[in-house]
This record gives sequence, structure tokens and C-alpha cells, in this order.
Amino acid sequence: MYASRYGFWRTYVMTVIFKYLDCGDLHMGFARVRCEECGHEYLLAFSCKRRQFCPSCHQKRVVEYSEWLFTNVLKDVPHRQWARFI
Repeated sequence: MYASRYGFWRTYVMTVIFKYLDCGDLHMGFARVRCEECGHEYLLAFSCKRRQFCPSCHQKRVVEYSEWLFTNVLKDVPHRQWARFI
């Protein structure tokens, strides 16, 4: 129904979907993280790094952006809200 009404999807859409499905899967790649002091280690799966589509990757970027905003842009005064102008 979508293709008959709007045309075919761009190939980028399928790329985003497949990367989202592979996000956090150890079979798609991982990094071994090891503590130098105690020797504890674990596997950290690679993420897709897609904003607006993958909920976990998007939330991570929102938190990083808000931390950057708080430390580098906003003054240390009470704020009610802030607006982002593009």
C-alpha cells in the first residue's frame, strides 16, 4: 500500500532499520572492556548510533547533549526553559 501511494522507500531507510536490528547484538561486533585494577572484564556490544529511530541510542545522545548544554552553554542561574533555534 505504501509503495503504490508514495513510491518506493529510499535505500537509506532500509539501512537504518537493519542497523537498528543489529544494535546491541554481540554477533555484530563488540569491545572487550577490562579494569586495570581488579581485572574484571565484560563485553560491550556496538551500537547503531541512530538518533530518532533507536530508542536506546537516541536517549544516550539526548543525555550527552543535555550534559554539554548544562556545562558549556547555560549560566549557573535558575532556568524555566530554553529554546533551540535552528
